[in-house]
Amino acid sequence: AAKELAKAHDLPFISVNHMEGHALVARLTNPEVAFPCLVLLVSGGHNMIVVAHDLGKYTQLGTTLDDALGEAYDKTARLLGLP
Repeated sequence: AAKELAKAHDLPFISVNHMEGHALVARLTNPEVAFPCLVLLVSGGHNMIVVAHDLGKYTQLGTTLDDALGEAYDKTARLLGLP
């Protein structure tokens, strides 16, 4: 839909990986954060642990299979009978 919208209005389409944005935002306020670095991404249903080697160069070490982290906490609480 975004590509078609840009085309219909004669605007450029710029693809952005929103998880990469999350991974790199710490460097905006803390320039001393250097590559490589370990990144924990917790964003809705996309939860990952990655090594950021450089801009655009990442190694994914782990990810959730089907649930957001908050949903996993909720399910665990229900299983344990917690309020």
